[in-house]
Amino acid sequence: MQLLRLLSSLLVLSTTLSLPVSVSAVNGEITSPTNGTAVMPGESFDFKYDGMADYSVSGYNYSVWLFTSLPESFSPSETFGAGYYFGRYDYANYPGVPYASHPAPAQLVMPNLDARFGGFGIGKSASNALVYLAVIEEWASGSTFGFQMNLALTQLIYNGTSS
Repeated sequence: MQLLRLLSSLLVLSTTLSLPVSVSAVNGEITSPTNGTAVMPGESFDFKYDGMADYSVSGYNYSVWLFTSLPESFSPSETFGAGYYFGRYDYANYPGVPYASHPAPAQLVMPNLDARFGGFGIGKSASNALVYLAVIEEWASGSTFGFQMNLALTQLIYNGTSS
């Protein structure tokens, strides 16, 4: 609980001060794209996540999100965050996941957040907007009550013309 409060406070502080955000553990980081990469809607961009798995640590599934604004807290809320869900993936690491059944693609495609979502949802135009590529990974080492979770973030520039 204290870790979640700390992470939440760091995220709020970094966005308040307009500092680049990079939160991850020793392992478990987004290596591509790098902080500050500009990506246009509909553009493919390289994606590489180096998971938590290591000697005596097993990595399991991880989810990839694009946040257009960072969550202000980790509490129940109708407006917890905003963004886009890329998917849930895994990677081979023995003995946790001997063979990856849902590996992440080498490239992701930046969604067009200006498009109509369908139903009552209507997109919104933005240029040079700071967004956050986030990975939440499930991992374990030793005895734990449920999976541990790692959060890794990389700040991107949505619909930007320069990095």
